[in-house]
Amino acid sequence: MKLFLILTSLFFTYKSNVISQITYYQDVCKCGVTGAGFSTSLGYGSGTFEIFIEPGSQIKKAVLFGIHYGNGSGIFSPTQIQLNSNSILFDSTSVTGLEFIASGNSIEKYISLHARDVTDLISASTNQYNIDIPSQDSLCFPCRFNCFYLYVIYENSSFLMNSSTYISLNDIGDEWIIDFQIDKLNKQKTNIPFGFALYTDRLGLSNDGSYLSFYNSTWQQVGYLAGSDNVNNFWPGAGVKGHFYYQNDVLYGLDDDTPDFVVGGSDGLINVESFVANNSLKWRLQWDHFSNIGQFNIYGGFFLTHSTTCDTFSVTVPNDTTLCYGSTLQLNVSGGQRYEWSSPRGTPQNPAPGLSCANCPNPVFSADSSMFYTVRIWNNDSCSVVRPIKMNVR
Repeated sequence: MKLFLILTSLFFTYKSNVISQITYYQDVCKCGVTGAGFSTSLGYGSGTFEIFIEPGSQIKKAVLFGIHYGNGSGIFSPTQIQLNSNSILFDSTSVTGLEFIASGNSIEKYISLHARDVTDLISASTNQYNIDIPSQDSLCFPCRFNCFYLYVIYENSSFLMNSSTYISLNDIGDEWIIDFQIDKLNKQKTNIPFGFALYTDRLGLSNDGSYLSFYNSTWQQVGYLAGSDNVNNFWPGAGVKGHFYYQNDVLYGLDDDTPDFVVGGSDGLINVESFVANNSLKWRLQWDHFSNIGQFNIYGGFFLTHSTTCDTFSVTVPNDTTLCYGSTLQLNVSGGQRYEWSSPRGTPQNPAPGLSCANCPNPVFSADSSMFYTVRIWNNDSCSVVRPIKMNVR
């Protein structure tokens, strides 16, 4: 559902969208979660991800996310990112969902979010990962990848308690005021921290930031975001990212982030336990640069983690697949009691275009273009997990 709210001032008109983001990934496990980001703001360079993994754990899932800027729709310059000397290709096959528009920005207009599974490249004994973003031969000016976030789930059944974690990605747009909502959260323990970490870029000087608010009967402002993380101190305007880890009912801050009830400056981590209601969370980002020079503040996504009373359960889903134009393929998912398929291109009447059904474990794929899907898999205790699936059509 979209609700357009027109706010008028003496000189300008602002628009607000109420949307539900893509829940790219959701899980329940005896695990901890950690994440950290890095950006060069406008170009290329090298930096470090500082994360935390409990000793003796095993890596369950690790994803490297990237934001791509461009002035042409669907144009991606293939780029090899180096993560601890491992090459990771970002190109048209790594894009998730749809491109969105950075309002008022005529140069870097089309923004897209990309993801690569890097589970096999992450070691449970390593908490520092070096990233190198190369100079890029763009197909258009100024097309580039330059903002990344490393997200890791680590398991330890003998030491860690049950946690539920979510990756929520922006797939709609970037307006002056933008409202988000995530539903179908798993059951939470009461009076236990609920971690909320941001993934943003291009939040620059103190007069070019954003206010963050959460909803609990009324909108409550929790702070003003601006500047660059400590790991980005050579790149002004590199944005705010929540660096954190969460395990055994405790939220911890990393880098310059603090696990309290407010944000401020480059602190992009907050405990939102008091704002969660009816398994739903609503939040708002408001751009503060009140001029018409263009929109540069980019919101990529959010990472949520909390302790849960849900039971763990195992599911199987197909891997990302490339197939020829005109081909069909049956997708088989198992491990749940019921299933919900969706796509950013979907509608309430047809939530998963290109699939033969939206509520079955084995739909047939027959789209004539590449599609990104998520499947929500429900257990018998009213808890669920979400898995992403990318179908690349040649």
